[in-house]
Amino acid sequence: MPKNFADGLDLRLVRVDNGSAIPVLERPSDRLFGVDDPFTGARDLVSDAVASVDGSIDFPTEFPLEALAQFNRFGKTLRGDEVIELHSPGSDRNPRYTPSVRKELVLRASKNYKRDWILLGTVSDLADRGDFDIRQLNGKTIRAAEALEHFDSIKEALHPLGSGPRVRVEGVAVLDASDTVVSMESIQSFDLVGPPTPDYVAAMASLNGIVLLTDGWFDGTGTGPSTDAVDAARSVLELFAADELPAPRVYPTVEGGVRFEWTIDGADVALDVAVSGALDMFVVGDTSESDAHHERVTPSDAVFLLRDLM
Repeated sequence: MPKNFADGLDLRLVRVDNGSAIPVLERPSDRLFGVDDPFTGARDLVSDAVASVDGSIDFPTEFPLEALAQFNRFGKTLRGDEVIELHSPGSDRNPRYTPSVRKELVLRASKNYKRDWILLGTVSDLADRGDFDIRQLNGKTIRAAEALEHFDSIKEALHPLGSGPRVRVEGVAVLDASDTVVSMESIQSFDLVGPPTPDYVAAMASLNGIVLLTDGWFDGTGTGPSTDAVDAARSVLELFAADELPAPRVYPTVEGGVRFEWTIDGADVALDVAVSGALDMFVVGDTSESDAHHERVTPSDAVFLLRDLM
């Protein structure tokens, strides 16, 4: 790569559009050198790779597969329905880069991808170099990378049998295609989890009552809750409690799932736990149904979205 190669790239914030504070970044026209400019060529190549995910065009054969891992770094903090729109001068195709697009691109060349994540569990092992094991509530153990700034707290929470105090760990996780955590690559925060508040004790009691429902519980209709739905609901409820989010109202669904509901600043928020354990979040604004949006989420996504609504 030529010396001072990166000096030719100049991005400037030219305006912020209406809506959810949409920043517009452009390269100044006096720094564009046409099709021979390697930065312009790279931009178009990335744009084509993103556009290929929805099948509108084929994946560009000239895109180096080893570079797909770099999408792990691009858009890592995108939440829910947030997008990055890629605009190229003279093109009417403006592909949208979303968390799901990012995931698919990375997985084209790897078995795993990376994203922000939250784990809840206990510390069962601590290596000399600072790596440690988190035993999740489901019994699975995850290795977390060194977190020397949290070493004393991790050591305090350590119990060889994983029976020590519960901890909440937030950082960058390595996940497989099914969003199962393989490891924690870096740790941003490590906190001991205190006892649940009275509101969460009540929410857990409501969930325990739902577990007892059988088929026909709703005037002769309604399916009893599935094991997968109850397990997923319990896990995500404990995650909300550990994050000190407002406790939800808890209801059964006639399909055999569980629903959590909140009212936050005039907006109605719901998290549906399906029979399969999948999570879907709905937000309806305080003005009209047109403000509503829905998305499939992971437990960590649900926490991040609720934080954003607070």
